[in-house]
Amino acid sequence: LFYLAWETWRDEKETSPAGIAGGPSGQHRFFLRGLMTNVLNPKAALFYVAILPRFLPQSGASLHDGLLLTGISVVVATVVHVAIVLLAATLHPLLSAPERLRTTRRALAIGLAAIALWFLSGSALPGG
Repeated sequence: LFYLAWETWRDEKETSPAGIAGGPSGQHRFFLRGLMTNVLNPKAALFYVAILPRFLPQSGASLHDGLLLTGISVVVATVVHVAIVLLAATLHPLLSAPERLRTTRRALAIGLAAIALWFLSGSALPGG
């Protein structure tokens, strides 16, 4: 995270796939990239294997119960992701304006460094 913060702070060049020449074009490619990233994310599978069973009744848990909880989780995650996308679309013109781009990048770099310090301090660890 410190490396990402440093790179974000010092680089003025565009690093997003949309801004790199020769990068993928078209909204559908970005959607498919995000979809594949989420589908192939092992954290989701680990969540359902490790955490979801704890919320099922000890006796008499059925496939229907598991599917219901999974469906609720998918709906909640979808609503959260849609909200993030809509917020990002709303803020994009404000944050990507050429006169504000350097300030935006610096603020994001400071945020990354703060998260790195938080992880380094051990506060993110259980009992930390």
